[in-house]
Amino acid sequence: MNAQSASCRLIRYAGVFPWLLAVAILLTASNSTIANPPQDARGGAQGAYDYFALALAWAPTLCLESPGSEECSWRHHGGFVVEGLWPQKDFDSPVNCTLQRPLTDALINSMLDLMASPARVTQEWLRHGTCSGLEPAAYFALMRKVYESVALPDLSSIANDTSQSTQTITNAFRHLDHGLPPQAVIVSCSMLDAPRLREVFICVDARYLGSFYCKGELLRRTCKSLTLLVSPIR
Repeated sequence: MNAQSASCRLIRYAGVFPWLLAVAILLTASNSTIANPPQDARGGAQGAYDYFALALAWAPTLCLESPGSEECSWRHHGGFVVEGLWPQKDFDSPVNCTLQRPLTDALINSMLDLMASPARVTQEWLRHGTCSGLEPAAYFALMRKVYESVALPDLSSIANDTSQSTQTITNAFRHLDHGLPPQAVIVSCSMLDAPRLREVFICVDARYLGSFYCKGELLRRTCKSLTLLVSPIR
């Protein structure tokens, strides 16, 4: 190759490099946007989670904690009231994500057979629903679907302030659903005058909605006492 042709080729390549560099910068910026969806107040990404936890609160205990709460006048489903459907990760599960959509009155009213009040529906959407990556109607439809897949036990016979094994609560759910593994159920208790049943969490796979072993930070909610009281339904 003579010096003149080599010089011409280098000039042509020099003209290509700026274009390649510009394309590379654009692709990098685009990939960064895709890889980093909107963030929530705790640093978790909206729509980034491993599984869902259906949170079922024992209304009589919530009423003891806060006598003026909406749960005190809520008497459906034998004492259980739906707190929400929580997207979960091992750590730093997303809450209060910034991508929000307003709730219609019709949607709020449609959830009042499961949740204690319009305020509770709105609070749940803002805290957990906004992190699901779903539109409001789809999120609450999913919550209802998961709820309807869970058989709620009748605890009225043991809701009498007598000491019960914590495992009794788990077994009551599993007795109605033999396919529900014990690792997919978490029982939490409230330390008032004594450990009292406060919540039951049912963990489900985020994609297929089948039973999922509860894990990560949710395990910290497990009642540390081997026995608890089940507050009476009044």
